Amino acid sequence: MNNSENNFILKLININLRFGGVHAVRDININIVNKNITGIIGPNGAGKTTLFNIISGIYKPDKGRIIYKDQDITKLPPHKISRLGIARTFQNLRLLARSSVLDNIITAAQNKFYNYNFIENMLHVGRWRKAERELKDLSMNYLERLGLADRASQDAGTLPYGMQRRLEIARALALKPELLLLDEPAAGMNTEEVIELNELITNIHKDFDLSIIIIEHHMDLIMKICPKIYCLNFGTEIANGSPEDIRANQEVLTAYLGGKK
Repeated sequence: MNNSENNFILKLININLRFGGVHAVRDININIVNKNITGIIGPNGAGKTTLFNIISGIYKPDKGRIIYKDQDITKLPPHKISRLGIARTFQNLRLLARSSVLDNIITAAQNKFYNYNFIENMLHVGRWRKAERELKDLSMNYLERLGLADRASQDAGTLPYGMQRRLEIARALALKPELLLLDEPAAGMNTEEVIELNELITNIHKDFDLSIIIIEHHMDLIMKICPKIYCLNFGTEIANGSPEDIRANQEVLTAYLGGKK
């Protein structure tokens, strides 16, 4: 992993957002080291998912700046942020439940293959055929990498829950991101599934050469794979550091772990 503190892919600078009278996030300053896996933890309502929504353009901060690869993306809409190389998953699954597993990936990946004209598209000839073949092959490759190739023709909504989580990650990867945001990828999983997910994320990080930010409540996952962790509480950062730093921080223990060491 790259631990150079001067090599940041993302910077959140003095980010603030209110919903009515509620300060959802307050004075957040986070630097994401390129090619690292960074964890964000905190109790429910701490502002974690709100922060992801700000990064991905769903919410616009009242104050502050978001710098991605030296470009200010604070005011960009979600589709432009995605095209720049930021993809995410959601805490609540957003699969196309009645479409096949393969079609879920194709839907995400197809915007990379619009290199044919209107006539070719209408008649399904020429470059359209080549693009469709390449698109299907690419999508199958993502399914193979995520252990879902044998489920390609199955409706996404009929997959076991853990596989649905894998499919959502595969769909995000199909966007070819440089920065992947994972919002509670282990939510609802049992211990064995969390262990498998731990290995999967580690392999994705290595194989796809990605920067990854993870929001997670499963401390075993965060502590094992994240060299840098930020802890939020009531919309503010209360600590950041290595897993060892976070384990030893009394404010984190009180806010997130119930005050027990």
